[in-house]
Amino acid sequence: MIQSENFELPEPISDLNVLVMGAGLMGHSIAGVFAGAGASVTVHDVDPRALEAVPEKLGKQLVTVGADPAAANRVRLAATLEAVAPGIHLVIEAVAEVLDVKQELFARLGTLLPHAVLATNTSVFKIGEVARHTSHPERVLGTHWWNPPHLIPLVEVVHGDSTNPAVADSVARLLGSVGKVPVHVRKDTPGFIGNRLQHGLRRCRSSKPEYATRRRSTSWSATALGCDCRSWDRWKMPTMWGWT
Repeated sequence: MIQSENFELPEPISDLNVLVMGAGLMGHSIAGVFAGAGASVTVHDVDPRALEAVPEKLGKQLVTVGADPAAANRVRLAATLEAVAPGIHLVIEAVAEVLDVKQELFARLGTLLPHAVLATNTSVFKIGEVARHTSHPERVLGTHWWNPPHLIPLVEVVHGDSTNPAVADSVARLLGSVGKVPVHVRKDTPGFIGNRLQHGLRRCRSSKPEYATRRRSTSWSATALGCDCRSWDRWKMPTMWGWT
């Protein structure tokens, strides 16, 4: 157990209680990663239809990655934050990319869960901005997962200006224990590492004809393999986006 004045995280995944905020595309998939690894997981969403769909989606996801689909039945669903059981160690927020919504949510979470680590999946906003109104910004950080989270190994662990380095280190170790490849991003800059690399490569391809390839799928494959995203072939990204 890693402890400080403001947070505690159990390192054995079986002792971990995770709350995922948002049951959408990213949220339910992130929940499945932790549930499949043996953690206790709660999913919160204000949309009842999104919550109702979680068990079926998780069951299919767990089968896809070769995990026990029964783990989906152990995931708790919470329609309100007040319904969340006490003892949450880690919160991962995956709601809409609206700064006011995230700030209000983190302010509430800081009060309701005074010892939990609070992570945002944002890829747009600075971590310090998301944590602006929370009571303990030192236990707020970014965990930027890639879509789909249950297939892509990379997770960027983003330090805000006030993030306790011990919090980021412990979250990175937990991510490693569930099969992810965490990379530390120690400068709180919008876009972090991966998005900036992708946009840079796209600009390079567009502005430098000598770098262009005959097939856009070749350029995409080079990007994916260069980032060691070994699971992307399952999604056949070039075909998915019409890149033939």
